[in-house]
Amino acid sequence: DSILPTTVSMMPVISSLTDPLTDLNDWANQANAIGVRWTADQGTTLTLIAAIVLLAWLAAWGGSTKVRPGVGRSVLARADTSRAYLVYLAVTAALVAFIFVPFGLSAWFSTAVTLSLRGWDRMIILFQLLLLVSLGLVTQLALMRIRRERRRIVLGLLILLAAVTVLLDTVIPARSYFASVVARGAEQVHPNSLIVEQVNAIAGDDCAVLQLPYRRFPEAPNVERLGVYEPLWLGLMGRQNMWSYGGVFGSPQDLWLARVATDPIANLGELKAKGFCAITVDARGYNQEGINQTQSQLTSALGQPSVVQGVEPVLIYRLP
Repeated sequence: DSILPTTVSMMPVISSLTDPLTDLNDWANQANAIGVRWTADQGTTLTLIAAIVLLAWLAAWGGSTKVRPGVGRSVLARADTSRAYLVYLAVTAALVAFIFVPFGLSAWFSTAVTLSLRGWDRMIILFQLLLLVSLGLVTQLALMRIRRERRRIVLGLLILLAAVTVLLDTVIPARSYFASVVARGAEQVHPNSLIVEQVNAIAGDDCAVLQLPYRRFPEAPNVERLGVYEPLWLGLMGRQNMWSYGGVFGSPQDLWLARVATDPIANLGELKAKGFCAITVDARGYNQEGINQTQSQLTSALGQPSVVQGVEPVLIYRLP
């Protein structure tokens, strides 16, 4: 999965490779608590080509880095450089092999390093980079075996082929794959801009704003109708203010925020001392009883809130 192309690839014949992989992942996700197939964890056509070329080179030439006589001198002819190339490519080939072995590299990583999916995500990027570098090195070795006058032509054709592959395999599919996400994001710009304008009108544009309900960051589960990263929109739209959401979970800032957000009125002095000038309450993050209780508590202490017209209930309270 870390080498094979994604299922959204438009490259011919790729579906014959990815369909069995999709079936396997769907079966695996039946026992997966998250039930999510991470497209970011998958490879590309170039990583697949790189793996095949690397293994074929090791099998056919036995790690030879010799330059064909009569085609010109090269730094690759130096023994120390040749050995370095061979060691690098052999190590990468071993990693490729372990990826395909059940209970191989991924299981070892989760056992010895971390079970975190995010940790493996980061490793995958480095692993794929190793593959692409290996493809470049093997290509360079192959070019050293042909005559100098033909190298530029062959290299130009290879670059053109790689560009077309990336276009069909990654660029075009990604644009269509994320089109719906981009469209949903565009719908959020206007309402959140209205909220920011209202906050600036009643509390100023150079202060901190406490966002309720408190949300853990990153990747906390949805609360009622409030999505995972919905509170980030206010920070994106109102960069002249400081917004409370986004402190990394477990950090001193996050622990402080979690405490004061449970009872902002009791912690009003602390909030003002740290430069907070307003509180926003997103009703999507509460059930009906919760929003009624929160609104009653804040209104009794801070007065009637400002409500943004045309936006699902977001209450804005100015701190005295």
